[in-house]
Amino acid sequence: MIAPSPPLPSLPSKLSIGSEIIHDLSPLLHSLFFETEINFGGEGGVYAELLPNRDLETLGRGRVAGVEDGTTWPQPYLGSDHAEEPFSPQELGQHRSATLDPHEPAPMITDYRPWSALFGARLWVDNATAPFPANPHSLRVAGGPGAGVANPGYWGIAVQPGSAFNLSLYARTGAAGVAVRLRAVLRSVSGGTVLAEAEVRPAPSDPSSLAARPGWARYTATLRASPHQAGSARRASAARRSGIGGARASGARGGGASANARFELLIDVGGAASFWLDAVSLIPADAVGGLFRRDAFERLQATRPGFVRAPGGNYLEGTGMRTRWDWKATLGPPAARAGHYNSAWGYWVTDGLGLFELLTLCELLHSTCQMSIYTGYSMGRRYVPVAQSETFAQDAVDMLDFANAAPASSPWAAVRERMGHAAPFGLSRVEVGNEERDMSGEGYPAHYELITRRLWAAYPSLHIVASGRWGPPIEGSPCLTGQRCDLWDDHYYRPPDVMAAMGGEYDRYNRSLPKVYVGEFAANGGAKRSLRAALAEAIFMIGFERNADVVVASSFAPLCNNVRGTQWAYNLVNLNSSRLFVLPSYHVQTLLSSALGAHTLPATLPPPYAQGVKAFSRRRGLSSSKPPQPRLTTAPPASRWIATASMDARARLVNLKLVNYAPNARPVDVAWSGERAFARVLNATVLTAASAEAQNNLSMPDAVAPAALDPPPALGPTGLSIAMPPWSLVVVTVALGDQ
Repeated sequence: MIAPSPPLPSLPSKLSIGSEIIHDLSPLLHSLFFETEINFGGEGGVYAELLPNRDLETLGRGRVAGVEDGTTWPQPYLGSDHAEEPFSPQELGQHRSATLDPHEPAPMITDYRPWSALFGARLWVDNATAPFPANPHSLRVAGGPGAGVANPGYWGIAVQPGSAFNLSLYARTGAAGVAVRLRAVLRSVSGGTVLAEAEVRPAPSDPSSLAARPGWARYTATLRASPHQAGSARRASAARRSGIGGARASGARGGGASANARFELLIDVGGAASFWLDAVSLIPADAVGGLFRRDAFERLQATRPGFVRAPGGNYLEGTGMRTRWDWKATLGPPAARAGHYNSAWGYWVTDGLGLFELLTLCELLHSTCQMSIYTGYSMGRRYVPVAQSETFAQDAVDMLDFANAAPASSPWAAVRERMGHAAPFGLSRVEVGNEERDMSGEGYPAHYELITRRLWAAYPSLHIVASGRWGPPIEGSPCLTGQRCDLWDDHYYRPPDVMAAMGGEYDRYNRSLPKVYVGEFAANGGAKRSLRAALAEAIFMIGFERNADVVVASSFAPLCNNVRGTQWAYNLVNLNSSRLFVLPSYHVQTLLSSALGAHTLPATLPPPYAQGVKAFSRRRGLSSSKPPQPRLTTAPPASRWIATASMDARARLVNLKLVNYAPNARPVDVAWSGERAFARVLNATVLTAASAEAQNNLSMPDAVAPAALDPPPALGPTGLSIAMPPWSLVVVTVALGDQ
């Protein structure tokens, strides 16, 4: 038997906190970046729609959600080092050219996956009839009573006892006077148990709803699972009503929760033997705002984001006019939206999660949006010539009108009102472009000038973020050549040990340069979603607070991931059809956000410290505008730690945030020089685990989770003592006494 290793010697440390206010802390410092479609994290993730290919327009393009057939999926297109291919006149001459974009596959008219036939039904895609012109394809179903179609959901549909689901679909028959009679069923895949079922009925007449083409009608149903599933009896009853034979009526007994149910539509007795189907939507009744998966939404809400940047990212750019995010094509009833191929990440999206829904998400989060604006640049392409880019500037102004104008003053605001939101959304922030690389005269600077000139003429108080430092040279950037730049957007993806050395990254920042939004960052080198990586990010983020005069906002990236559709392995929130887990990095975000404070205070710590941060005061050095470069090393880092302090003067609270990036325990003596003494510790929370490599997953979602610090901090006459465990983030809130 091998004896356990003795504990490493502790590293006693000191931290001095002064009461002088150094910088105001931006309430936007901890925000979110929601690249809306990556990893099926939008459709298949936060967006509550349960049925992939609901519009029958996927047609086999890219990865098909819900399908696991051993296919080798195409790698997502992440762009090239040099934008080379120009746009053709045909691409620029119409709203959506018939010419496929680069990396956009051709549709396959015979592919209706993940829909499948049930009990002898025959299926085929029909492009001769559909309820709405924007979606020209529908699914024709032929069969007798009990036959029908199934959809597996986004790799399963979770059904909990007592849960309810709202179904909407459009259907038609080929013969006059023959009714569409269908039953909707949620059936356990593992045992065939019916978990919920309902008769599908014509929807009530609504003059304000979008009219479908003649012959098509909307149908609805509510499927409600019993609080105590009756298993085989319910299944047998459903089988008798739908005409399914005895062998098909048998199945496993029992019920309860199922993480892998499938959705079925079955022809009921007396129904048409042939019908067409389109725009099939199934949404949980408890979806937040009728739009967002509740558990995922609540995780986003708990971060208390300053704003939400959306929709991208590479998703914004696509590889051309057909595959970029066109916000105008995402408006109106979801059933009538055209959808588009997401060439950045290799799968079809219905555009159900469009501009209106993203603005609604921000509103429900009690936050605001920072919407991204297309500049005329798509991945692997040259910029659209400036002389032909006026439409993108007009689109930007129209987006602000849609979000903010009075309905009587703007046709786009009138669209917003018709969609159910007469009041303005109050959009006050946008970002022009994403990771822009061409800083020549006809590249990003010219397009930025065109778009911002139009925006500020219409909305003078609008906050506009420019593409910043993310890798390529930025000489010629509009932020360096005299154009107005409210902020620019820096991006960092580094290995953990490299990011752990970046607590002082902005100590040396040239204060004459624009203020900074760190719009994408993660210690994702090696893709280990560990406590170590989270603590490296915490060191970097504490550096933001210590440099709050220049860093005013930040957001981890990416945000959401369906674990069955992962394309980027390191994401803050990870889910399947029934459960989710968050990275240790998520807990870093929430802990730092919850103890932000209003002002930074002087914090002095001797070495070994993170990236040479000794004293935190008003004095700052200077640096060039060169983009940040990774400092790669194979050697293990020295033991690092960093701390910061902030105050909420009105509440008389001091927040301390300390990171110990070391395998040693670290007892810290905190000296406080303020006139009001520390009176009592209100909260002391630690994020740690037995190993720096500890990770969360679906089976162990709380392997790394915040807990009360034990032992709690000990108050003394001039400060307090904090016992930091190895590999830990500690957040302490202290109340000040009377003067």
